[in-house]
Amino acid sequence: MEYHIRELALPQPGSDAQLCEQIARLHARPLDRARPLWEIYLITGLTDGRVAVYTKIHHAAIDGRSGAELLTVLLDLSPDGRELPTPKAFRPGSAPNRVALAARAAVRLVWRRSRRSG
Repeated sequence: MEYHIRELALPQPGSDAQLCEQIARLHARPLDRARPLWEIYLITGLTDGRVAVYTKIHHAAIDGRSGAELLTVLLDLSPDGRELPTPKAFRPGSAPNRVALAARAAVRLVWRRSRRSG
């Protein structure tokens, strides 16, 4: 966890411009692919006692919808959280048969070739 959650302090009094420069440096540095693809930084030293949180997560680890949901949980101001609705039961559709799979593959092959030649 100490690799993924880090604390940085800007030189006092930290301005918004200094914060933007620090975030640009953090954002430009690639994630270490030998570790889980996320990092969180707590940045202190901003004027008026403010702090910033910078989160960097590889797009392979999170998508837009789950990212938005994660942020609503992380940024919730209530210590009790919120009541989540009961999820609907998952009912998978039936698996396609061999003919349907072959037809989908043929359509996809034709589509790819038409994209290359166009």
